[in-house]
Amino acid sequence: MRISLCQFTAGTNKAENLARIVEWVRVAAAQEAELLILPEYAMFMPPESTPAIREVAEPLDGDFVTVLRATAAEHRIAIICNIFETSHESRPFNTSVVISATGEVLGKYRKVHLYDAFGYQESANLLASDVPEPLVVSIGGFNVGVLICYDLRFPEWARVYIDHGADLLVYSAGWPPGPRKEDHWKTMLRSRAIENTSYVAGVVQGPPLATGGSMLIDPMGGITGELITEDNLILRDIFPDDVRRVRELNPSLANRVFRTVTEA
Repeated sequence: MRISLCQFTAGTNKAENLARIVEWVRVAAAQEAELLILPEYAMFMPPESTPAIREVAEPLDGDFVTVLRATAAEHRIAIICNIFETSHESRPFNTSVVISATGEVLGKYRKVHLYDAFGYQESANLLASDVPEPLVVSIGGFNVGVLICYDLRFPEWARVYIDHGADLLVYSAGWPPGPRKEDHWKTMLRSRAIENTSYVAGVVQGPPLATGGSMLIDPMGGITGELITEDNLILRDIFPDDVRRVRELNPSLANRVFRTVTEA
């Protein structure tokens, strides 16, 4: 599968963000990408947690996702995009939506671990998932596990995805800057790839509100594509056979003594 990671720095104008996303979809599709992954807060990126997040939220059948679905179908490319999804209360969900190359919604993942850390209080204006289940969807011969930002700091959650068949883990992130934060991001992305013998795609917004540093990691932990601060695409061909070969060489998943309690 040809995969495209889009380092995209959003602002606080939702319409402008959507227009720029549509253009990135067009560019990725022109390079024959089969899947485009966008970062967290792609719909709306404020400098801090703010009640304005509640005002821009939409349902999955709202204008934002409707445009994404039409764009995916027009350009024949699957999309993973993060939105603020309206909920049963005033705080919306932080949701990643997976759209097929025919414009169908394949699934949604509502963020389980809200970022209440490093002085940030995401739960002040966002609601944690009401049904904390992993989302694994089939795209281009891969079982794609969809996670969001702070989820990266919980390796047991990634392992649940692996136990549900994932061989490509996707982390869409806003990853705020701070002491050692860039190092944490890179180290944990590589760790999730190595310990799970899977591909890992980390897609993050650029400065100043996020660190930048989007990257694709192979199942041996090697960085096969990386961006620093600029908005751009990482375009790579990835292969399910690579995962199988690494898992034969390093059968750590098969050699485990302990299993996740939610394993199917």
